[in-house]
Amino acid sequence: MTGWLSSIQIAADTEPEAVAWAHDEVLAQTKTHDAIHRGLNERLAGTSVPPVSRSAFYRWALRVRAGEIRRPMLALAPISSNDLADIAKQLRTLADRIEKCGGTT
Repeated sequence: MTGWLSSIQIAADTEPEAVAWAHDEVLAQTKTHDAIHRGLNERLAGTSVPPVSRSAFYRWALRVRAGEIRRPMLALAPISSNDLADIAKQLRTLADRIEKCGGTT
C-alpha cells in the first residue's frame, strides 16, 4: 500500500452508506463483484463523489475480504427531545424497580 487514499476510501468519508452497503455485500458473497461495483456507482451517482474505477473497486474488495478494511461508521440519527424524555422515564422506572427489590434483579 502506498499510503495514498483510494477513490473508494474518499467515498467512505462523504458517502458512508454507499460504501457500507458495498462492504456488506462483498463480505456476504451473494453477488458478483461486478454487480456490487455497479450498485456502488449507482449509489454514488448524483453525489459529489466520482464513480469508483473497476480496478480500484477490485483492489478494495480484496482488502475487505482479507479483513484489512473496516466497515465505514454511519452517523447516528439525532435523538429528539420526546425520545430523550421517554428514555429518562424508562430509566427512572427501572431505577425505582431496582430500589424496591433491594438492589437485586
